Amino acid sequence: MLRCCAMIFALTAPLGAQEPLPTPLPRALSGDTVLVDGKVIRLEGRHCPNIRSEEGLEAKRLVTAMLTARHVECFYRQEPDGSYVGDCRVSGSPLSLVRGNSVAQALAKRHLCDRYGRS
Repeated sequence: MLRCCAMIFALTAPLGAQEPLPTPLPRALSGDTVLVDGKVIRLEGRHCPNIRSEEGLEAKRLVTAMLTARHVECFYRQEPDGSYVGDCRVSGSPLSLVRGNSVAQALAKRHLCDRYGRS
């Protein structure tokens, strides 16, 4: 089953006592893995170098920057082994080259991560 998580950040609306708590922001764990809704999500079709390498750190920096966008929408599904696979799309990113792109596509365009699976 495909799940979706969308976050829109508005600095003008104060948080009232009766409004629900905001959803935690997605966060990059590595170049090919993000944390969304408390779930570890592998980016579909991407395998990045280990974050202990310069290439892996560069991939994680790109993902981190993309996830600071004004609008982040993450989709994921649970695999038969219990893991989660998906992608996030961003708009309003500080990186004009990746505006409106998926995180996995941006990693591919910059040749930061290898392709794997059926992508």
